[in-house]
Amino acid sequence: MSFSIKNINDKLIVLADQLLVSGTNFLITILLSKKLGLSALGTFSLGFIVLLFCLSISQSFIVTPMLTLFAKQHNKKSYLQHLKHIQIFFTLATTSVLALIFFILKKFAFTLEISQVPYSILALICTYTLWDFTRKMCFVLQKNILVLGIDILVCITCLTLLFFFKTLSLEKAFLMMALANALCFFGWMFLPKASVDFKTFLGILKAHYTYSKWLVLSALSSWASGNIFMIIGAELVSTAAIGAIKIFQSLLGLLSVLLQALENQIPIKGALILQEMGRKAMMHYMKKVGLIVGSIFITILTIACLVKKPIALLLSDSEILHHLELFNWLAVFSVFVFIGTMLRFILRTIEVNKPIFMAQVINVLLGVCISIPLIRFFDAKGIILSMLIAQVILQGFLWHTIKKYNLC
Repeated sequence: MSFSIKNINDKLIVLADQLLVSGTNFLITILLSKKLGLSALGTFSLGFIVLLFCLSISQSFIVTPMLTLFAKQHNKKSYLQHLKHIQIFFTLATTSVLALIFFILKKFAFTLEISQVPYSILALICTYTLWDFTRKMCFVLQKNILVLGIDILVCITCLTLLFFFKTLSLEKAFLMMALANALCFFGWMFLPKASVDFKTFLGILKAHYTYSKWLVLSALSSWASGNIFMIIGAELVSTAAIGAIKIFQSLLGLLSVLLQALENQIPIKGALILQEMGRKAMMHYMKKVGLIVGSIFITILTIACLVKKPIALLLSDSEILHHLELFNWLAVFSVFVFIGTMLRFILRTIEVNKPIFMAQVINVLLGVCISIPLIRFFDAKGIILSMLIAQVILQGFLWHTIKKYNLC
């Protein structure tokens, strides 16, 4: 009984934490929209797309393998200590490369919309990736209360700085968010420590490379399948349209609480069931979770579509009403994102990552080919149509792969 109660409490803490983080992201979007306008919010979105690019690599090479490989380690403290150093090295290397790229863009391609993103995004990328790693490491250690404590500190600090700063600019906003995310380092004081040696460092690096060599490429192609269309759209439509999409995505992003909670629990639980009971039991677990969460997901999306107009006016000014139709399309797109998430969980649990990469490469190439004419013809709606078509292609390929491995 005590184990059952503890299990329920852990899940509630994880859910509360995801609500906190998603809610904070939502409020940040609204604050920036109110204080800076839709166009500046669109530029902010482009900067965040760059951040997500770096986060995709970090999660696929360091964080996602950790969720599975941690259980197999004999010396778990040493494993996590070495991962900390790998994460720090990755973060510094990434921001250094991006600094050079930004310099080149601003000097030689300054007419591009993405070149308008301020340098301060680099500070946010640095602290955001470390915050994400800290959270996931605490989840692996089942220190859910610590995660919640860290996130409360980070989120409240971030919102307070953005809300009370009177002469806010996009550059200052990035710096304030970076400062708030840096508070995650307080959590490192409560994590296990161990000595570090170069041989073990290389061994763990090799193990993560072996696990993630297709996963990293898959993550990058996944990033491209959703975000490359936003970058193209910013050039062909306007940053104001991108800002409107960002607001709607943030509203629907509250549902990402479900997906992120699943990401922190299902792959770990699925791997344990697979190891102890086999593939059939693992698939039964995946289907059960998918049906329950999927029903909740679709119900909330339907209600949101019915009341989108008054909500949109609360979140921004009347300019957003010109983009209201985009909300319905984003809701449909969100359903496919959920289905794709569950399919990827299944393949990653059995450590089949190459097909995910191949599927995403195909849909990115096809999606980019159709996105330009779609965006030119349908304007901002063409961005979402491109993303939706890419998702449909992806789902078909992933489902074919699952059938190939006799998992259904």
